[in-house]
Amino acid sequence: MNMTSSHPEFGDRWIPYLKAVGFLVPAILLWSFAAVFLFPKLQLIWSQGGGTGSESHWLMVALGALMRNGPVILGTILVVLAIVEWLLKPWARFRRSVVGTLAFLLNTIILLGLTAMCLAALLIAPALIQAR
Repeated sequence: MNMTSSHPEFGDRWIPYLKAVGFLVPAILLWSFAAVFLFPKLQLIWSQGGGTGSESHWLMVALGALMRNGPVILGTILVVLAIVEWLLKPWARFRRSVVGTLAFLLNTIILLGLTAMCLAALLIAPALIQAR
């Protein structure tokens, strides 16, 4: 006899979210550390090295926008997920794939941001060496 019901248990709907949080927590912690400690130092190095007028200054502008708006973007995603979970019945069919894709995309964005910070430091390094 099959005892499965058409209504998933309350705990079943939280499994994709818990998995996503498990994958995102390390990346968000690293991003927070970079935003508080590393990025301000990088901005200082960038300005002292004369990177403000360079062709690659767009990289620092993009990083600054991402650092400032990261919490807003994450909060917006959480609010949209809560609204969709609360209002849409067919959401259960797409929950796992959408939440998994969002976790993957957020991890990718964080890794690209950290890589861009390293790239910006490497781009300004020659100017700092010549400034000595």
